[in-house]
Amino acid sequence: MADLKVIETQYKQLSSEELIKISKTPEDLKIDVIPVLQRELLSRGMNEEALELSHYLVSGPSKSKNLSTREIRMLISERLQSGESIESIKANFDDLRVNINDYLEEDIKLENKMFDYMASLQSQGLSDEEINSKLKTNFSLEEQDSEILKARLKRKATYNLIIGYTLVIVVGLLSLFILANGGRIGIGAIIILGIGVWRIYEGHTYSGRSKQPPVQ
Repeated sequence: MADLKVIETQYKQLSSEELIKISKTPEDLKIDVIPVLQRELLSRGMNEEALELSHYLVSGPSKSKNLSTREIRMLISERLQSGESIESIKANFDDLRVNINDYLEEDIKLENKMFDYMASLQSQGLSDEEINSKLKTNFSLEEQDSEILKARLKRKATYNLIIGYTLVIVVGLLSLFILANGGRIGIGAIIILGIGVWRIYEGHTYSGRSKQPPVQ
């Protein structure tokens, strides 16, 4: 990850002519570097050159068909970050007989597992340094990746809280209105209210607000 950041910075400092020259010999680049180059090309409006690299990834190197699971995940992630549509990526990998949906589902499951683990560590009152250390030990995450995960966890917490409170408030007001007019609250309203409460609980859990003080 750190090496790719360095390469990304180097590409930003190159002229467009130099980038085009590099893009003409993709066989000299590592697979996970190509999406970084594509992202820089796209940012400069050089869509044709970026597209040619996508074609290379599909039909060019025979080694594309022998990528490891980790390399495939990294390649999918980098191409998504470069702005390429999921449909385009899926079509490319379909040609290689690789179902990216399987990898995306696995990534979502792994991310949720890391979210739950981080929330658990927060609830124990561990410091950021201790959490980073445990994430590195259990998930091989470097500090930079841990900080990115924390930011995504915070966004997820905020999203759950907004959805949860919105559901509870809306259903609560509607229920009061129905009761005031002599009506009855249906099972659907109760289920939606329960979903809202669960979302709020999840939001507070992921935000770390439910964490207890550290044991002395």
